[in-house]
Amino acid sequence: MNNGSDCDLLVNSDSYRGPPLRRWQKEALEIWEGRDHRGVVEAITGTGKSLLGIAAIHQTVVKDGGKALLLVPTRALLDQWSRLVVQSLPTVKVGTLTSGSTDTFRSSDVLVSTVQTAWKSPPIPISLGLLVGDEVHRYGSERYSRALHHSYQRRLGLTGTFERQLDDGVDRFLLPYFRSVTTSYGYALALKEKVVAPFDLAFVAADFSPSERSAYEEATARCSDAQADLIGNFGYPAEWPQFFAEVTRRINKDAYRDEESDLCAQYLSGFAERRRLTAEAAAKESFVGKLAASFRSFSGSLVFTETKESARRLGWIIDRVTPAFPLTSDSSSAEREAKLRAFSAGRIKVLCAPRILDEGVDVPEAEVAIIVAASKTARQMIQRMGRVVRRKADGRSARIVIMYIKGTGEDPELGGHEAFLNAVRPFATSELMTSVESPETLIDWLHARPSGIDGAIAVSATKPPPQKVTAGKYNRFDGYGSLGSERAGPENKAIGRTPNSENPGFLDGARKMSRSSGGGIEPVPNAYQIDSYRTFPGKLRALAALSQAEIVRDAVRIVAEEGPVLGYRIHDLFQGVPSSYWTTKESGRTLNTALTLAITSGELRATNPLGESGVKPLTFYLPGQPQVNVRALGPRALNRVPPSELFELMRRVADVQMISGTDLGSATLEALGSDPYASGSHRRLMQIFDAMGPFE
Repeated sequence: MNNGSDCDLLVNSDSYRGPPLRRWQKEALEIWEGRDHRGVVEAITGTGKSLLGIAAIHQTVVKDGGKALLLVPTRALLDQWSRLVVQSLPTVKVGTLTSGSTDTFRSSDVLVSTVQTAWKSPPIPISLGLLVGDEVHRYGSERYSRALHHSYQRRLGLTGTFERQLDDGVDRFLLPYFRSVTTSYGYALALKEKVVAPFDLAFVAADFSPSERSAYEEATARCSDAQADLIGNFGYPAEWPQFFAEVTRRINKDAYRDEESDLCAQYLSGFAERRRLTAEAAAKESFVGKLAASFRSFSGSLVFTETKESARRLGWIIDRVTPAFPLTSDSSSAEREAKLRAFSAGRIKVLCAPRILDEGVDVPEAEVAIIVAASKTARQMIQRMGRVVRRKADGRSARIVIMYIKGTGEDPELGGHEAFLNAVRPFATSELMTSVESPETLIDWLHARPSGIDGAIAVSATKPPPQKVTAGKYNRFDGYGSLGSERAGPENKAIGRTPNSENPGFLDGARKMSRSSGGGIEPVPNAYQIDSYRTFPGKLRALAALSQAEIVRDAVRIVAEEGPVLGYRIHDLFQGVPSSYWTTKESGRTLNTALTLAITSGELRATNPLGESGVKPLTFYLPGQPQVNVRALGPRALNRVPPSELFELMRRVADVQMISGTDLGSATLEALGSDPYASGSHRRLMQIFDAMGPFE
């Protein structure tokens, strides 16, 4: 066995077809070799950790005749690593180990395996063995640590941040296996050596709406009450990371219900609701919409969210002005790769994504990151930042915008993101503190470059000039080119956004709604053929006073008058009955049982176009009754309108107005007399279009 360094051998040759190692990579490899080929290399995203893995594999397999197992946490990373090894080490036989592929070391020199497969039956090397764990912090659980088999003499862990927020898996499982962190390569050295791009930070403060604030405080109270009981009565640790780890451990461990598990469930419910509210706050999403036109000027921008729903909604908002796409776990691997290629080529300018971009997806060059929903973990924040600080060929800097809700755990003034900010803030070229009330301030900052020793800001010439957009009844002046409509016409041609223009963004399907390439049709009174809404005129008795047969009879009476109607609407009508005891779960179950019975007996029929669970989201109608009837709102809120009814109205509005995207949503809401700025309204329409579109 040759224990010499492999650094000098990583040059173009028959056995290696990759770039030479950078200085820090050579030093990291030499230190790892000197520590008996065991250790973890912690290096920020974008600095080239994967090349260290290739170097270690080259040394073990090509030089020393051994075998290598490459552990990854996702299928996307498995595909990326497999390609990288094949391209970089042409003489090496590469196999994969997944639920659908069972290659072995007998036919392969390198096995690339998901940890989900490897922990069940770790492959054993038949000679000298190397284990490379990519995103190694992911393997610090009792289950996944079983993939870290003792038969591998050489062990290399790769990670951006060697930490686990909610448990002690680093100390329990990872350090005993890898021994130590042999190299930590952070922003100080990476910037000094010009391995990553310089970056600027901006912080944008937002407020909850009154209803959001009320919901947040209610969720906080649930968390506080449960936490106090668990600490005081059940001996849970007071420190939050340990407390949260114990809560999740109890929830995952016990299938039965008792007071302790109920308190854990209460805490997690409140915790999840708080995260959802901060992640999907209306003020944040509205602000991102005001930046949409600015994204056209950059090589690529990433918008990070917490949920798939928020990613889809922001993709819709941005795409009306600048080609955008929501990349979520619902995207197939083929679609994801196609959209990433379009992003790399500049045909898509913005990707909106929840956690899918944090790890496991090789993102092409981007220079702006908008973190709408920020994680508590420094690791995730650093990973997101790493997606835009990859070194640019022309030396451009990256801009990272962090949005937060004032007075919450996101607020930097209250210690939000403390670990992350301590790690990166000292190295930022410039920093801006602003709020959603001042979009112009951030837009100027995004298009500026530091100039001179004092860091004065000079506005870039690439900033899009203000322009007036004329689009039928939606005329408005938007200082940065936001469209009031996407009707075909000379005003839109100025920025290339006609309904027939090629655009691989989010509204690929939506743009099929335009039926003509002409200038559209001006709206006329009731051009959308909206009928009036007939409200159920009868009187209902309290559920507690009714038999199942009587509940079915009353439900049929409601549907006969108001149908098609959502189960929610039927619930609402019974809820309004005095002394209905509607606050109890038993009453709701009783009504749902009756509605199910009505379907079974054939007295009612139901559709579920969105595939939602439960009885309330079903659309009920009578046999022989039209399944779609477009009507005014009447007494209904928007979320009480059947999805098929809203989808048909959107189709009619699109036909008449020749519009799509967010403007279609606004026009649809206006046609109903609903507030286009009401929280959740556009979200509801987008959900329906995603499930049922495009129009025929």
